[in-house]
Amino acid sequence: MQNLRITVAASTSNLGPGFDCLGLCLDLLLEVTLVGPATGKSHQFLSLGGEAHSWPHPPKAPLGSPEARNSGTNAFLVAFDRALEHYAAPLIPYAFKVTSQIPVGRGLGSTGAAVAAGLTLAAEVAGRAQGESLRQELVTLGAEIEGHPDNSTASLYGGCTLALAEKSTWRVLEPPVSESIGIALAWGATPLSTSEARLALPPEIPFQEAADQPRRLAFLLEGLRTGNGELLALGGVDHLHEACRLPLIPGGAEALKAARKAGAWTANLSGAGSGILALTPREKAEEVAMAMASELEQRDGPAGIQVARVWREGASLIRP
Repeated sequence: MQNLRITVAASTSNLGPGFDCLGLCLDLLLEVTLVGPATGKSHQFLSLGGEAHSWPHPPKAPLGSPEARNSGTNAFLVAFDRALEHYAAPLIPYAFKVTSQIPVGRGLGSTGAAVAAGLTLAAEVAGRAQGESLRQELVTLGAEIEGHPDNSTASLYGGCTLALAEKSTWRVLEPPVSESIGIALAWGATPLSTSEARLALPPEIPFQEAADQPRRLAFLLEGLRTGNGELLALGGVDHLHEACRLPLIPGGAEALKAARKAGAWTANLSGAGSGILALTPREKAEEVAMAMASELEQRDGPAGIQVARVWREGASLIRP
């Protein structure tokens, strides 16, 4: 198996009230090429381009050894080996080339995209036929690796996904998203790991807020379908995680306020953060992104911005 290439996209999750279930695929892309067998006894990266420059390197240990199994530092390789094991394929060391547009630690699904890429590539290596049955299997494996289904599922399917655990598998819905919605992204200089952000979550929340959360999600989904800004504003309210995580993000609260002042319908943490995402009229997306970045830069150094669109394609394989 040589020069097998896969492209998967970034994702944002939650969008306010869709905590740990709702994902939206964005047009920032990760591309991984399986070049061929590695020269040593472990996987190797021949190149790590773009945002992938910060990816952890694989352990210098033979595949299957305790050191290799317990490293767990590179999400792509963890997923790749997990799928090979699941499909009883030989654990052969491979060489890869990687390039990514997805910033790491900004809540834009860099881990989910890496997991989706690793699973899909390994399934192809194992000779699994592509199709909906395989995709559902990979959703289950991805949720097992990440601990939640939203980001890796969005990268596997494209578009918007809503996942629900059912027995030993996941059911996935694909809610429609209007083309009229603009997406503004901004992130400060300081990344935030999902594991750190998880530690900030409260052990319990008031009953009234818990009851309000699914109501908000219903309005959010209808706003996404119709592009109705009033519904998106009503639906973009979270009670579960944002208030606890904002203190971890310098300038985060100010960026959310700036987004709404600049014309965004709703603004939220992208995933666990530290990135901020706003849903806006298309013509206002760049203005909103710059307004958010200005607040982040004042408190957290140079900021990045992106005007994004929904990426509607799932994980895409190109065979040699």
